[in-house]
Amino acid sequence: METVYKAVLRVLDQNEKTIGRVSVAGHFEGDIPDEWTLFYQTLIPTVPIIGKLFAFKTEQDARDFVRKYGGSEIWKATTSRSKPAKFVACATPDIALFWGNDPYALTIPAPEGTLMCDDITLTELLWERPLS
Repeated sequence: METVYKAVLRVLDQNEKTIGRVSVAGHFEGDIPDEWTLFYQTLIPTVPIIGKLFAFKTEQDARDFVRKYGGSEIWKATTSRSKPAKFVACATPDIALFWGNDPYALTIPAPEGTLMCDDITLTELLWERPLS
């Protein structure tokens, strides 16, 4: 297993208790349809419905991403296989279009250290943004 670093958003209930975690990408403006949303749980492998999962090669890469794009937690994680990402989807609600390699899908260069992973298992919480 390979060590990677995952930035996530906490999902809170009405009492501000953490009830789950989701990927940061796409959830700033709710532009990923619910059927594609994956919830991450500690020590349980998360496997994508389609395509790959994004993580980072180093903790610093994850911190740089969170500083620029947001996120509420950074986790140390494992994956069975990863490869460097060249591009990521840019605010497209059509995840199937992005992973289908359609040349018209909106993409941007991947942030420094971005990896595409076959699966991700969160193992250790390294940082969390305080609740306001």
